[in-house]
Amino acid sequence: MSGIVGLLRPASRKPAPEEIDRMLDTISHRALDGRAVWCEGAIGLGHATRFATPEDRHEVWPLRASEGDLTLVADARLDNREEIATALHLPRHGRGFHTDGELLLAAFRKWGEECPRHLLGDFAFAVWDARRRALFLARDHFGAKPLYYHRTGDGSILFASEIKALFAVAEISRTPSEVLVAYHLRVPVLPDGGATFYEAVKALPPAHTLHVDEAGLRLRPYWSLDETTELRLPSDEAYAEGFRERIEASVRARLRSITPVGVTLSGGLDSSTLSSLSAKFNPGRVHTYSAVFQSARTSDERHYQQSVVDRWGLPRTEYVADGESPLAAHDDITRSIDGWQMAGNLRMNWNMYRLASEQGVSVMFEGFDGDTVVSHGLGFFGELAQRRQWLRLAVEVGAHARTTRIPVFPTVWSWWAGFRFYPFLRRYRLLRHWMLLEGAAGRLRPGRRSSEEGAVPWTSYLRPEFVQRMRDRSRRPMPPTERAHHARILEGSIQAHVCEMLNACGAAFGVDVRFPFFDRRLAEYCVSLPPEQKIRRGTTRVILRRAMKGVVPDLVLSRKDKSNLEPGLEHSLRTYALPLVRQTMESGALELLSEYVDVAACHATFLRYQEGNTSASDRLLVWQLLVMLLWLQESVALA
Repeated sequence: MSGIVGLLRPASRKPAPEEIDRMLDTISHRALDGRAVWCEGAIGLGHATRFATPEDRHEVWPLRASEGDLTLVADARLDNREEIATALHLPRHGRGFHTDGELLLAAFRKWGEECPRHLLGDFAFAVWDARRRALFLARDHFGAKPLYYHRTGDGSILFASEIKALFAVAEISRTPSEVLVAYHLRVPVLPDGGATFYEAVKALPPAHTLHVDEAGLRLRPYWSLDETTELRLPSDEAYAEGFRERIEASVRARLRSITPVGVTLSGGLDSSTLSSLSAKFNPGRVHTYSAVFQSARTSDERHYQQSVVDRWGLPRTEYVADGESPLAAHDDITRSIDGWQMAGNLRMNWNMYRLASEQGVSVMFEGFDGDTVVSHGLGFFGELAQRRQWLRLAVEVGAHARTTRIPVFPTVWSWWAGFRFYPFLRRYRLLRHWMLLEGAAGRLRPGRRSSEEGAVPWTSYLRPEFVQRMRDRSRRPMPPTERAHHARILEGSIQAHVCEMLNACGAAFGVDVRFPFFDRRLAEYCVSLPPEQKIRRGTTRVILRRAMKGVVPDLVLSRKDKSNLEPGLEHSLRTYALPLVRQTMESGALELLSEYVDVAACHATFLRYQEGNTSASDRLLVWQLLVMLLWLQESVALA
C-alpha cells in the first residue's frame, strides 16, 4: 500500500518540487517507509512508500529506466510475476527476484500501452515517456487501487492516489457530484466509472488507461468480461474444482505480506471462505477481526464467526459495533475518503483496520461483494421470463421465495405479471397514466418483494427538477441473459467506489486492503458459468457452497440468509445520535440539501423519527441525509 502523485504542466511551465511535496504531505499516512520527489521539465512525480510485501523493501522510487527515457511511480502488487518475467525473457536478478516496479517498467518497455492486458493483481501506476513527452496512467481490472485526476484550466494534469492531494496544488471546485448524490438518495441511476464525490475530479475507471500528451487526453478500456461464452463441463464436481482452483490461487497470491494477514470475518459465506483458505495456506499468520452486537442481537453473527474460528484455531479480535454512535470518527472517516459515508457500516471497517494496525497487521482481506463475483444467479429469473418459460420461472422463483422465507404467491406473481402484463399496458398512454396514479407500475415491477410494500417512494422527498436532471442517467433495461446481467453488475462503478473507500480507510492506518474475490481469473470463470451453477432449486451461490465443502464449516455453508445490519445501525443512531438528529432539524441545516430534496418532506421525516414513528425507509433516509449534511458542512468550510 503506497501512494503516488504527479503533476504535468504545459510546456511553458514547470512543476516545482515544493508542489509535489505538498501533494505528498496530504497522504503522509501512506509514506510510513519513505517518500521521494522527482521533477524534470514539465513533469513532477512523487511516491509515498509503505512496505507491504517482502519485495517492496528493494524498490527504488521513482523508478527510472537505464536508458533514462521512462520513469515510473506505482501502487502495485503483481500476482503473475513469474509469468511476466518469463514472457519478457528477463535475466535472473542478482537478489533472486525482480521487484513489482521492475516488472512493470519492463512490461511497459515491451508492450507499451498494451501492458495492462498482461498483468494480474492490483495496480495503479503512471509512466512518463520523455521521448514522446507523454504520460500514461493505468488502473487494475476492478479498481482495488485508487487513482484520481483533474485537468486545470491552464491544461495542467494532476493525478494522485487520494483526492485530497489534488486540492493541495490547485483551486478545484468542491461542488458535489450530482449523480453520486442521486445514487446515495436511492434514485435509480448508474454512476459511471469515473464518478467521484466531486464533479470536478475524475477517477480513472477500472480496467482503463489514460494517455496524456500535447494533443489532449485519451481514455480507453483495456479489458471487459465476456457476456457471450458459456463454459460447459461434464459434472458439478468439475465446475466446483475449477472454482476451487481459482479462489485458492487468488488467496495465495494476496497472502504475500511482510506481516501476518488480517481478515474481516462477518460470518457470511465470503468472509468465512477467505478466513478458512487463508488459515489453510498461511497457518499461524492469520488474524480475524469481527464486528459484534451486544444490544442489537438480530445483527449479531458471533455463532457463525465462532464456527470458523474454532474450525481453524484462529485468533479473533472483536469490535462492539453498537457500543458507540454510528457517527463516531465521522470527521476522520470523511477526510480519509474525501466524501460522505455512503455505507452505514463503514465505521466498522475503520475500527477493524485500526485494531489490526495496533496489533502489527498491515494487510487486511475483505470479502466485499463476493456476492456479485460468484453471483446469486437471480438474473436467471429475467432470462426465463425473456424466453417465456413461465412454468420454470414459477418453479424457480417459488423455490427461492420459500428458501428466503418470503410469500411465495405474491413473489411469483410479481415476476409473471411484470413480464406478461406490464410491457403490454405501457403501450397505452391512458393505462400508463392510470398505473402511475394508482401505483400499479410499482406493484407490477419484476421481482418486487412484498416487504417493500409501504416503503416511501424515492421521488416523494426529492425535488422534481433534480429527478428530471437524473432521467438521462437512469438504469439500463434488464439484460437478456443471466450472464450479461452478471457481467454488467460486476463491471459497475459502485464496486470500485466501495473499494476506493475501504482502501482509503485502511491507508489511514497503514493497512493494505485486499479483495481476493476481485480477481480477474475468478471473475471470468464465474461469469462463464451456466445459470444452474449459480442458483438451483431456490439455493443461490451453489458453486461456492459445493467448492468449499470441508473447508468452511457446514453451519456457514448451509445458511440461506445474509446479516441484517440495519437494527444495529438503528440502535446506535437512536441511542447515541438522537440529539444530533434533533439539532439538525432545529438548526435549518437541511436547507444545504435544498437543491436536491424537498426540505419540508425531509423535515417531516426527521420529526417522525424523533417521535419513534418511522418505517425502515424513513430510518435509512435520516441516516443518508445526516451523513451528507455533516460532510457538506465541512466541505463548505474548507472551500
